[in-house]
Amino acid sequence: MDELLNLRYRLLFEAYENGNVAILAPLKERLGQMVNEGILRPDAALYLISNFDLMLVRPYFGQIYALSNSGISELPTVLPQDNALETLFSALEDIFRSLKGEAPYSSHAVSLAVEGSWESLSKKFGWA
Repeated sequence: MDELLNLRYRLLFEAYENGNVAILAPLKERLGQMVNEGILRPDAALYLISNFDLMLVRPYFGQIYALSNSGISELPTVLPQDNALETLFSALEDIFRSLKGEAPYSSHAVSLAVEGSWESLSKKFGWA
């Protein structure tokens, strides 16, 4: 990958805010370690943190409010928050078991691994 593009992805990943969803911080920290260890490229880390955040963390565990005739109310979470981090790290392990090729892994390789682990992810998150 182009050095400048690599740097830009790294900076975008590092600047990615957790949106006051505390559970995202340990996941971001682990992905950052994987970049530093040469396991992931920065584009892959950004791909994972943004997708985990917007497609898993916020819909399943985050605070979401709905407006109704009786006012604003918080929707219940889909999965229990007490084991949310364990569930997310388990999903990450599922994805990493499906990775092919050599490290450092790109966002494309991770995307293919998500597809390769879809069955286990579907069971874990109730998509099946």
